[in-house]
Amino acid sequence: MVQSVFGSTLVQVIFLINLIKYLLYLYVDLRQKKCYEIEEIPKYILEAYKDCGEVSQEEFKKSQSYSNSKMVFGLVNRAVTFLVNWIFVFYVVYPLVWESIYTRISSNEYVSSLLFCGVMALLDYPISLAFDVYYTFVLEEKYGFNNSTWKIFIMDQIKSGLLVGILGTILLTVMIYIANNTGKYFYVYIAIVQFAFIFIISIIYPIIIVPIFNKLTPIENQELSEKISSLCREVKFPLKNLYQMDASLRSNHGNAFFSGAFRSKSIILFDTILDFPQDEIVAIIGHEIGHWKNWDNYKLLFFSFIQTFATLFIFHLTFSWDELYLAFGFSLSPESGGRNLILSLLVFSYVMSPFGSIVGILHSIMSQRCEYMADEYSFNLGLGNSLARSLFRLSKKSSSCMIFDPIYSFIHLSHPTVSDRIVNLKKLADKEN
Repeated sequence: MVQSVFGSTLVQVIFLINLIKYLLYLYVDLRQKKCYEIEEIPKYILEAYKDCGEVSQEEFKKSQSYSNSKMVFGLVNRAVTFLVNWIFVFYVVYPLVWESIYTRISSNEYVSSLLFCGVMALLDYPISLAFDVYYTFVLEEKYGFNNSTWKIFIMDQIKSGLLVGILGTILLTVMIYIANNTGKYFYVYIAIVQFAFIFIISIIYPIIIVPIFNKLTPIENQELSEKISSLCREVKFPLKNLYQMDASLRSNHGNAFFSGAFRSKSIILFDTILDFPQDEIVAIIGHEIGHWKNWDNYKLLFFSFIQTFATLFIFHLTFSWDELYLAFGFSLSPESGGRNLILSLLVFSYVMSPFGSIVGILHSIMSQRCEYMADEYSFNLGLGNSLARSLFRLSKKSSSCMIFDPIYSFIHLSHPTVSDRIVNLKKLADKEN
């Protein structure tokens, strides 16, 4: 029997903590939003960019307007998400869905758990779809960045849904099996499985996942291809594949990245940056190689493993906390399936959400440090000036935000601001001279 949670002091306390977190983040976002009201390009931005190129007042206004539009979009998105998540809690949507599935469709834990996740995903989907449609066909379209069509968008939705469904089913099934068969240290095995899962995904990403959505072809410009290959040979980067990706099919934004594990790496360039000067593209690759040389991906992967392990350790301590399980409207009776891993993880996610923000900040600090070190590596290859110009060009091409509130930057940004990175490259040059 599903119980009301409105009178639960425990749920009210958890809600209050989550509300405080939401309001704190709202405050930080509104601080950043004020930055978009600045009408003149700050002198420190002009000083940082002066050796890289010019930013017109019109380009600055577009950047400010675009950043503000994305901020408003994010504020509405987060408000709706917060509201819906807690409506699901207070109106016992989760227990009602679970009991309907368990008592009417299947009492098998594997089947009922997977169906529960599927139904909840479907309940969330209309809202997330509405936001995706608006972002792609209204916001991005307004500022000239969207190249996607309805056909591409719909196919992406179908492919993403199937991919998440398949991978999610595999992972959840393994997790349930481990929880039911490995005793009190189940959290250790689940952490190992999740780590292995992420590692395998990183290996198959350029081989299997990317081609599902995009076409990868060898770089057509042979001169550029040889320059990149030559750099890789020089620094002993284990380059196996060098691709260009048809990113322009969906967007005008630019990027480049490498993927793969061990001695088999793939470098992938968005076709939207292939019109950049070749020395700037090579400098971008130098930066990416810096991540490899500094073991940044493995550092962040290890950080994620520690985070996952710590989270699951705390979860296992609360796994037998009956009051928490009951407070969210679930039943411990055998007729309702008793205690369930998936439902326990769901309840735990509401408890841990505020504390996860602290981990997110630590991850951002670590990630920003990795970016500076990768920039320095590219600089040491003699590509500092070219890298600075490429960062400027990428930022300008995407109308990226130029002005950041320091608190917002500290909490949210996984990369240092472009102006900070360019200034840091100048400091490295001054130090060398």
